[in-house]
Amino acid sequence: MQSIVVREPGKQAHKLNVRDGQLTLELLQRIVGGNIEVINPDGFPDDVVLICNEEGKLNKMKFNFFVNICQYPEAICGTAVFCAEGIVDGEPDLVPLTYSQAESVARALRSTI
Repeated sequence: MQSIVVREPGKQAHKLNVRDGQLTLELLQRIVGGNIEVINPDGFPDDVVLICNEEGKLNKMKFNFFVNICQYPEAICGTAVFCAEGIVDGEPDLVPLTYSQAESVARALRSTI
């Protein structure tokens, strides 16, 4: 089974197992608490993306961590999800992480505050 990595503010990141076809827009919106924003953070494998609430800062959600985007630090507020870009039914889509991607995300998150 593949997984996504979820990090809530003030908590350790954890893996959430996801079956094929379960990684939906609705699931991601439920996890982050609203509309999603897809970010390609520096320092992660190229096909790994960060999903967060697009209005996390505006809604004064709790600070979670910093990531660099195009070499500039960006505060992520609210719950964050890491998944991957892939192909589903011949179309670009978000997919669960492979084991090695999930391990890379876990290592990178240990070094963020």
